[in-house]
Amino acid sequence: MFERRLKALGYPGSFEPSNEESFKTMVVWLENMKIRFMKKEERGPLSNFKENWAATFSTYLTEIGSPYTQHNVDSEEDRIRLADWLLLHAISLEYADNAAKYNEQAKRYISSKQIKPPALDTTTYKSQEFENAIQDIAKLLHIPIHSDLSICIEAVERIVRRKFSREAWLQATKELKAVNNSKNQVENVNPGHIDSSINHDKFPLGFDTGENEVNRASTILRLLYISDLRELQTRINDAVVTVQGFTADPRTNSKLGKIGR
Repeated sequence: MFERRLKALGYPGSFEPSNEESFKTMVVWLENMKIRFMKKEERGPLSNFKENWAATFSTYLTEIGSPYTQHNVDSEEDRIRLADWLLLHAISLEYADNAAKYNEQAKRYISSKQIKPPALDTTTYKSQEFENAIQDIAKLLHIPIHSDLSICIEAVERIVRRKFSREAWLQATKELKAVNNSKNQVENVNPGHIDSSINHDKFPLGFDTGENEVNRASTILRLLYISDLRELQTRINDAVVTVQGFTADPRTNSKLGKIGR
């Protein structure tokens, strides 16, 4: 379960969440080698598994800023949750200490692999079998077939990403439950609801082409553009939250009277 994280940290042994002694051994190793929150002379009680270790460990979690201060070390489920947080915490500290080295290694790896996006103008994508497969998928998704295969592929990718992502499935499930919970809503569905919902009064376009169908198409394009912006903003927000998890969480050791390790 935690093999990759332990390997990344260089843990010399194996960890079994079902074994309490194995968990305690890993905790001590992480503090001694990676987290290093306490002074060496203060780590004795944490290494003593016989004398009130659970209370010592609870105090330790509070001091290093763990959100899991309420736990039961005797519970395997709690040990898994605690191990997950401790390993991620140790990895974040390891990266913070050696960010320049790891960033340089990542650059060398990417350069060595020469990662490039697949080019749609190669012969691989020009076979008749491939073109037929893309057209079949487009028909299945009710996408008009375009003479330019690359545009058709882009449309398929866009629909799949928008409609079949995990978030899309969760939203669809939520909406389906809401419909199933309201029989009247199902019985009174207006077949023209989708068409009538896209109108100039509800979604002002800002200009008039003189053709109702063109106006409606323009409105749809504008709504799709707004949807793309919302998706982009959501991703930006997620990235900001992730970065803040590393930059906006100063660790305070009141015993040493300083911030940091």
